[in-house]
Amino acid sequence: MFAVTSGTCSVDANARCFRSTSYPSVASSACTVTVIAESQVTLSVTTFSGNYAGSSAQSISPYIWLNGTRYTSSTELEGLQVDPGFNITLSSHAAFEICGAFAIDACLCTTLFCSPWS
Repeated sequence: MFAVTSGTCSVDANARCFRSTSYPSVASSACTVTVIAESQVTLSVTTFSGNYAGSSAQSISPYIWLNGTRYTSSTELEGLQVDPGFNITLSSHAAFEICGAFAIDACLCTTLFCSPWS
């Protein structure tokens, strides 16, 4: 589902989640993760936090770039659907773990029908 294409992030054994190097601690970590699934993936945020006080004593929130759009909160990322081949670029000072699921993972399928209420 996910592959680290540059930087110091990691993916779990099933490649369903990616996380910062020092997760769950906040520390410097920058990377690019590519969606390698064959179909659209829905993001689920376990943790996305941290900040860094820059030289101007200004707090810099963690952020994620997703194909040119900047996201700065777990609320913005939760449930976001991403297509195969999307690149996700993560900020350099954060603690994060973000997982993905295929749409069919969220429901129980019986016979030929899939019901999200089951």
